[in-house]
Amino acid sequence: MKKSWVQTIGITAAAAVITVSVCGCSVVKRLHSNIESARAEIAQSGEQPPYSYESGFALPEDVMDEAFYAAPAEGAISEALGSASDTTKSGVDPALEQEYASNGLTYSEVNGQWWFSGKPAAAIRDQGHFTITNGMFLSFGAFVFVERDSGGEIAAITEISRERMEQEAGMALSGEAVEQQAKEEGYRYYREDVSVRDMTAKELLGLEGDLHVKYPNQKAMVQLNDYIVYLEEDDLLPLSSFCCAQSNSYGVKIFAEYEIAEEISLSAFGGEEIDDLLLSMLGQNSFENAQQAEAAAKQAVAEKYGVSTEHLVAIASLM
Repeated sequence: MKKSWVQTIGITAAAAVITVSVCGCSVVKRLHSNIESARAEIAQSGEQPPYSYESGFALPEDVMDEAFYAAPAEGAISEALGSASDTTKSGVDPALEQEYASNGLTYSEVNGQWWFSGKPAAAIRDQGHFTITNGMFLSFGAFVFVERDSGGEIAAITEISRERMEQEAGMALSGEAVEQQAKEEGYRYYREDVSVRDMTAKELLGLEGDLHVKYPNQKAMVQLNDYIVYLEEDDLLPLSSFCCAQSNSYGVKIFAEYEIAEEISLSAFGGEEIDDLLLSMLGQNSFENAQQAEAAAKQAVAEKYGVSTEHLVAIASLM
């Protein structure tokens, strides 16, 4: 499981992208060829970035590659993410999401899953409105059916059998038990008696880190009571967004090796603290090369959290 824990607004000087947090109005708006056009759209929309484009920005990991490699002429750069003017992060209309929630079907932005009766949704069928399947959860998740009345209003949301779900959806659901799936995909399999349903983002981050420490440098699938965590060899924990300051030629992003858990609880990380730290560091210093920027970033994080730089990894690039 790889997550971007910090999602903010960002504007790049080379090809300006306006990205808005999932709590804001849209996920990705438009790719601009220059700062002026990006500035104008912000002014017109009335949205206020958490970091002023005069001082710097933090670009979320999930759009960073597209931001740097998409051409301005391509316009909207992440159609799959949708526009939150008509969808939420869950992928459905906000009004529909609220209707679902009123009937016990809820979406968690922390773990990215739909939940019903205390289980992650293996499949949801709401004919003409919303249908999804999640093969990872077929062996322990809920098969959720939305029943509507003659006027198209939700009459009930219930958990049904896999067999009935296949009949209602008109298709066979493919997916093996997690242990068998792990074997077929070349992963080791582990089982942990843990539930993620009510975890905060920091708690989920800490859990993932603990699993990396417990099963170090392994390609593994860890089945929890209601979730699956994928571990990869040599995984790094992302601690920040890719951060840049207008006054600095370099941008930087910082990671940690999971061995840093020997020095500090991984739940101490998360949120926007490290983004703020890096933006401040970049705004107050200039660097002759990327190595200097990387060293400064690691030192700043090490001093803030009282850890060594041994297990910190920074990547800087010229903007």
